[in-house]
Amino acid sequence: MASLTTACGALSGFWRTWLFETWTLDQALERMFGPPYQVGLDSGDQAWRWFYAQRDAGTELTKDLSVRFNPDGTVKAYAFSSNFPEDMKRLK
Repeated sequence: MASLTTACGALSGFWRTWLFETWTLDQALERMFGPPYQVGLDSGDQAWRWFYAQRDAGTELTKDLSVRFNPDGTVKAYAFSSNFPEDMKRLK
């Protein structure tokens, strides 16, 4: 799960294009993030979700990555959300 924190923070520019337009799910996503936290369907497409939470003295910080796949296993769409301060600053 710690790799989700590092990897999601780096999903910009070249890396986003490289990962989400050229690699298939079994080649990159499980290697980078580990097994998904949840799997299911989204509008008929296979979907996987990774989630990371950090609790500290009444504060909860989370990162969430959801990925939808094409029938050939490549990424069709993704959504990333976070309330980590550095992500809030960078993505706002």
